[in-house]
Amino acid sequence: MSFEKIQFGEKEIFCGSLGDSIPDAVPRPFAVLFPAFSEQDRRKGMLLLDSFLERGCGEFQCAGKEAEVMHDDMDGYLEKNGWKRVLTTFDDNVVNACEYHVFGVGKVSACLVALVADYPEVVSHLKRFAAQCEG
Repeated sequence: MSFEKIQFGEKEIFCGSLGDSIPDAVPRPFAVLFPAFSEQDRRKGMLLLDSFLERGCGEFQCAGKEAEVMHDDMDGYLEKNGWKRVLTTFDDNVVNACEYHVFGVGKVSACLVALVADYPEVVSHLKRFAAQCEG
């Protein structure tokens, strides 16, 4: 699957799935929204941390019923490997997580990545909040 670009203001959200490679066009710094609805989501997401850190990711967000566990796993990994300036947040409420991704993180990051394409309802929330930035 390829990444869909969701425009908001002068920025973009690159929306793809956990199995997608991050596009070269993603500018730094960027933030990533991870789905955390299952143990499989958590495992797949954790395997991507190093590549995102090397590419200039400055914040990881976790959204879904497993968000707090994934967040704790990420914090432990980042601390163990000396990544002290990388932020992590979580919210089990997907609507709140999407709103924060667009209006909170979107104000400070050059670009946003959302690995939620396998969850159409999450993509829909992102699009709805992004559209509010256009007006």
